[in-house]
Amino acid sequence: MASSTLKAIALVCIILAFFSGRMSAPAAPIGRREVFVSHRQPNFESGGLELLKQFSALYGNNEADEVEAASVEESAVDAVAEESAEEESRTSEEKESAIPAKTATAPKLGSEFCQTNDDLFPGKLFMPNRRRKSWLPDHCKFRQLEYMNVPKCFAGKKLVFLGDSLTRDIVRKIARMALLQDKPMHWFTPEEKGPAYKDVSELGQVYGHFYNIKDNGKFEFYWSAAALYDGSLNYTRTQAAIAEADLVWIGSGAWDMGVLHVAPEKYFDLMSARVGRIAKMVKPGAEVVLFPMHWLHLERCPVGRKCRLCNSHAKAAVFRDALRTVAACHQLSVVETTGITKVAANFTKDGIHYDRDISLIQADVIVNHICSSFALSKPRACDVSAAKERWRQVPQAYVGCRAR
Repeated sequence: MASSTLKAIALVCIILAFFSGRMSAPAAPIGRREVFVSHRQPNFESGGLELLKQFSALYGNNEADEVEAASVEESAVDAVAEESAEEESRTSEEKESAIPAKTATAPKLGSEFCQTNDDLFPGKLFMPNRRRKSWLPDHCKFRQLEYMNVPKCFAGKKLVFLGDSLTRDIVRKIARMALLQDKPMHWFTPEEKGPAYKDVSELGQVYGHFYNIKDNGKFEFYWSAAALYDGSLNYTRTQAAIAEADLVWIGSGAWDMGVLHVAPEKYFDLMSARVGRIAKMVKPGAEVVLFPMHWLHLERCPVGRKCRLCNSHAKAAVFRDALRTVAACHQLSVVETTGITKVAANFTKDGIHYDRDISLIQADVIVNHICSSFALSKPRACDVSAAKERWRQVPQAYVGCRAR
């Protein structure tokens, strides 16, 4: 009896000593690390880097890494297929732990806020406490607007967004920033579509999101997936919205590059004509901005799916260049987020669409422009001949799922 009692007392002492050590040992709470993901991630192994060096010269830090990625062989993407499949089954905490990261405090920055879209690069994806991700430029502060001020800024403005799901994700985040009530998709009636509308296979879905802003303002999104199929501009409602808009956003590239696939020269011609048509619709003083498709992480696309079969980094680089050339020729501004999404591979499930925080960072770029003196990127002088010569150096840009 005494022996068993002594054993019980000894066991209790061991347990108390164990927990006492655990409690007294200094340990940071889970999730308190500050994680950085640099814009300049290591690229795929590649050869022939002379292929697209002109992109780096044209677009600086935002596109510097794309020079290497554009010369990647398609086998480089397939090589990570098994790793991608395993990644899908991992938890979000494990995914974040797998990011090339370091535990650190925020680096010292200059006291000035970033004045232009180009100032955002190079930079890092910053995740304090592994909760809300934000973008941390190397040389300035990216202004995080107070949500309570965004509705005041939007009051009375009329904003129109035309684009595919890449734009739609950003639109939803802007709506939340502006404290606008979430609206279900609006499916167009035959009267709203207009007499020139024609249904075209996969792009026949016709919908939009429409929000009312105080002081008679409007914030509207129209599904407009491709330059090849531009049914949205034929909608009666779209034409009326563009005619009174203060800002028109045009996002394009993914469908034309991928499933539909048109040659880069044709895509340039179609987008140039589309922008010219919109320029005739808008009122004097209205701004038209272009949104080149962000970075696509093809290794995240499921094996055998169209996003992997129809696309390549080289092709994406060319189609982004084509849209920037359109902007240069029409003297328009461009919303650049390629550098941000380039390092967000762990925050996309399908390689194309990003999680809430990444889309919110993208939304911050255009909201900063609308609500402050933050200037968007301005592509350099229009030189169509030189641009087309660049595109011809990338044979992948002329191969797609379906030739046209």
